[in-house]
Amino acid sequence: MEKLQKNIFRTAVSFESNCDMSENPKKLEAYRRHLNEKLFSVSSIGLSYRQINTLENNDIFRSGRKDKKGWRAFSYKERIFLLVVKELRNYGFKDKQLKNLRDAFFKKCYELNSDMAIAGALEENKVMLLINSKGEVSFQGPLYLEENYTSFININLNEIIEGIRQELGAKRLDYITSADILAAMIPSEKERKVIKAVRNGNYKSVSIEFSDGIGTEKIRKIKAATHRKVEKGESLNELAKKPNRKTTFFSNNNGDLAVKIEEELK
Repeated sequence: MEKLQKNIFRTAVSFESNCDMSENPKKLEAYRRHLNEKLFSVSSIGLSYRQINTLENNDIFRSGRKDKKGWRAFSYKERIFLLVVKELRNYGFKDKQLKNLRDAFFKKCYELNSDMAIAGALEENKVMLLINSKGEVSFQGPLYLEENYTSFININLNEIIEGIRQELGAKRLDYITSADILAAMIPSEKERKVIKAVRNGNYKSVSIEFSDGIGTEKIRKIKAATHRKVEKGESLNELAKKPNRKTTFFSNNNGDLAVKIEEELK
């Protein structure tokens, strides 16, 4: 049982939050299969038998057991749902406010969204479950707040999942937060040089040399080039001698002598 539980967290499935199932059907189906395996007992859920019976009697949760005398087993997704319910109970949520939450997790036309939200959290993305006083549910990333909600409760889905993972002895995931995303939006010194060079109308072209791979951390050199006509009386020797740049003379379309000056941006 423990081995099967740990396999959930070792299943590597990468897809975007807006992924079309047709694009990755095998990966997505494999992930959802693991997500819905019945691996947990009642003792590991965090709710009492009485609390679970009440949820079943009020049609908020269905354990899927064949008869009332049978043993209950819960999937990873069901465990997350029940922990969210437990959290919302602390805020005074009643059964009628939880029916949309039930549908968001288990109704066939909606359950893919919750599967992908959980997958996103396991792929180290910050995922929030928003729910308002009407029980309307939305899964969102770190930089988006549902604009139609005047107020809502924000459940950190990552921390719900981390609680389960820690029980299984798994290493904590270092998920991406809003601060990480905002920091990534601030251009580095090298990026600012590129932006400045591109915005400079005097440059004919801008070229970037990378050391290994592509990324601002890998930028080795930034070179900018200008093309212009050689002015009357201008010394070709002086143009060619200027340091830290490459000078090329050529004849332009009008037959005039022109110069291309390529320099490295410091």
